[in-house]
Amino acid sequence: MTAVKEISGKTKRIVPLPDWPGHGRVHSFNVVSAGDGERMDDLSGKGALANAITCDVFERLAYHGLPVAFVKRESDTFITRLADMISLEIVVRNKATGSSLERNPDLTDGQLIDPPVVEFFYKTTGCKINGHLLPKNDPLALLQDSGYLWLYHPSQPPVDEPLYVVKPPGDDPEFYSRLLPELMRLALQVNLYLKQAWEQQGGDLWDFKIECGWVDGKIVVADVIDFDSWRVFVNGKAVSKQLYRDREKLDAVMAALQLTAKMTACFAI
Repeated sequence: MTAVKEISGKTKRIVPLPDWPGHGRVHSFNVVSAGDGERMDDLSGKGALANAITCDVFERLAYHGLPVAFVKRESDTFITRLADMISLEIVVRNKATGSSLERNPDLTDGQLIDPPVVEFFYKTTGCKINGHLLPKNDPLALLQDSGYLWLYHPSQPPVDEPLYVVKPPGDDPEFYSRLLPELMRLALQVNLYLKQAWEQQGGDLWDFKIECGWVDGKIVVADVIDFDSWRVFVNGKAVSKQLYRDREKLDAVMAALQLTAKMTACFAI
């Protein structure tokens, strides 16, 4: 068996466990970033708080029977099953904000979206896909009747010709036609339990993103769901990484992070 290598990104590191094949330990860094890593700052204590938030969320989802890669928390880290990740970010929107306003100019910030919508963004690195240069990472992915994914600029209305077309893998023309509805159903289930949990704490979940992968042939929610993953408001004030995007002081970001951890620790299962 080929050894699974350590994976390290901007905000976390996943270390495979030699004595527990198929599992790894996730370490979150004391880093906050924005603009696809163009701006980054050290935030002492963030890693431990982000880990606690992720564990609170995944424990709630697992209690309600949702398939997750998460196994258990261990101090300031957590153990996960190593998933074969799907190259899509899945975003659920309960209220309009962020890039959804740029793609839909008829919407206003904070406008209720009922029922919630699910959007897909194709994960890229270095603004490239198969050597093709994109204007921005993680383009919006729209499923076509052909079973192909048409990729569009994530901050512009999806009109005219796509930036790139992704064909279904292998000899399976129905691959994305099966995959996206399944991911949508799972994301809306996550939204149900996560939104309820925030409402019980007096929070308002505007939107969030998840990532999924395959474990033993089944799709699971993987990666992390933490302070950086959502837009949440409490008493009309943001308690998420949106504060950092808006260039608030680091002290304000840390205060919001600490408040978030206190609130998710009270998520009733």
